[in-house]
Amino acid sequence: MVRKKGSLILCGAFLFVAWNALLLLYLWGRPPIGRPGEGGGAEPGGKEEWGVGRGKGGQINLAGEVIRLAEEVEIQLETQKKLLKQIESHRAVWARQKDVARTVAMPRLLV
Repeated sequence: MVRKKGSLILCGAFLFVAWNALLLLYLWGRPPIGRPGEGGGAEPGGKEEWGVGRGKGGQINLAGEVIRLAEEVEIQLETQKKLLKQIESHRAVWARQKDVARTVAMPRLLV
């Protein structure tokens, strides 16, 4: 019984490792998926399917990609700055509301 149980566990462990290895190899071979709606990555009709995103000799245009990413980061930073300014302006209003609530609640406690 113990020997049968041990071989069953060993067989299960082997199947688990083999399945994960096959899955890893399959996923490694796929191109990265782009953002939805951009038509990039492994999506049907995407740039990589037809080689549109490639420059001379089939190489990917890294300089253009880096510039595009830098512009996206800059846009995100501007958006975050605007959000921080809004939070700071609201923080002052919240502090005033908190002070008003304290002054209104204090006389009731003292009475």
